[in-house]
Amino acid sequence: VIFDMLCKPKLTEKDKQAVKKAAKELLAKLKLEKDKLFILDWHKREQSKARMKNQLRKELDKTLPASYDEKIFEEKTSKIYHYFLEKAANEQAYWRN
Repeated sequence: VIFDMLCKPKLTEKDKQAVKKAAKELLAKLKLEKDKLFILDWHKREQSKARMKNQLRKELDKTLPASYDEKIFEEKTSKIYHYFLEKAANEQAYWRN
């Protein structure tokens, strides 16, 4: 799901592989930090939402290919942020453990 949200039209094969890696690394980092990020009702607290958004920006900035300009970067970061926000609002855990 994250890979699909990160993709953009006309990716080169090299960029496609970089995006796959970025999605995997993002999920690994979020899972590692889940006790800090996915706290109870994080989606209701501005500070917790800001922490999540900043973590997403930080990780994607390190891993997405250079072909992602600022506009696309912001679009993709926002899309992923809202994905996790919606899951939290609907009381759907991303990880079971």
